[in-house]
Amino acid sequence: MAGEEEVQVVESCFVTPAADTPRKTLWLSALDLMLANKGYTPLVHFYRRCPGTETTDFFNGTKLKTALGMALVGFYHGQPPQGGRRRQVRDRLQQQGHAFLLARSQLTIDDFSNLKPSPRLRRLFVPQILPAEVCATQVTFFKCGGVAFGTAVHHGTMDGISAFHFFQTWSTFSRDGDRAVINLSQPSGPVINEVFTLRKDQLSTLKRICGASGVSTFSAMSAHLWQCIVADEACGIASGDLAYIAHRIKDTLGQVDDELVRSAVDYLELDQAKRDNSPAIGNLLATDMRVVSWLGMPLYDVDFSWGKPLAMLRAQSNRGGFAHLIDRAHIVMCIDATIHKEFKRLLYAKFESMVYSKF
Repeated sequence: MAGEEEVQVVESCFVTPAADTPRKTLWLSALDLMLANKGYTPLVHFYRRCPGTETTDFFNGTKLKTALGMALVGFYHGQPPQGGRRRQVRDRLQQQGHAFLLARSQLTIDDFSNLKPSPRLRRLFVPQILPAEVCATQVTFFKCGGVAFGTAVHHGTMDGISAFHFFQTWSTFSRDGDRAVINLSQPSGPVINEVFTLRKDQLSTLKRICGASGVSTFSAMSAHLWQCIVADEACGIASGDLAYIAHRIKDTLGQVDDELVRSAVDYLELDQAKRDNSPAIGNLLATDMRVVSWLGMPLYDVDFSWGKPLAMLRAQSNRGGFAHLIDRAHIVMCIDATIHKEFKRLLYAKFESMVYSKF
């Protein structure tokens, strides 16, 4: 495999909105600050060059930058919180813009055929970003003709839905130009990153075990993942019926409404001075798990006019106990290395075979 030093940035600039945008101040609540963790979300899309596509047109930098400027008009980005009791976020894109880099590599897409989040994947394809920046993109051209489209977005300014909406807007302008119609309504120990896949029949089996009717894919998969994680650490609910756990999750989600969220924001505002607001480090407790759902989000078909991505995944995760559910039945896990082997065994114990995501 070619050395990492062979990934070289050949162009860098800042792209600003194609038209004037309002100057405004956005406020982050204490809940936003706690959950966003004041960090950047690294993503990578991999693309193969479409047959018949001219090399000079495939992920053409000028075309992408023009489309990016058009997309930025409808989105208001702020710089990461810099301090102060209320933690305000000010719009900066009109002055600075979205960092955009073009790079070339002697690697090929096939060098990453068994995709898993890793520090190397992030180091190669996700742009380095300064504390005052909110988002950046790096387009890396492989020697095979393919492309890695890496992005870093500050979670305090764009959550998952907003970020994926932004990528869809950008890609639509890249495909359709002025004809585009856009809807703008809106570790403490070693860890292992692994990508698992459930086939459709396995997912159906899991939902049937969980009671089928009324149980969402998220509730069923979350229940199963958590039960596998805590199998050796907890008794009671963890060792009980999977359907019961899934319905507990479903019922809890059903209680979340506007009043509850506002109450949580108010509580965290009052409690903010007592809490340590530094970025969280280390693995979650052995009985805890955080499941992030990207199910149903429009991030898997970001087509800039050269076809849909071969694959999309989080470039790196370094806190054990986190899982991302993507593309219906793909599970991106960051797991404590000491329980990795047993977790894999338990994950597929209810099915006839073990299947890994190959993209």
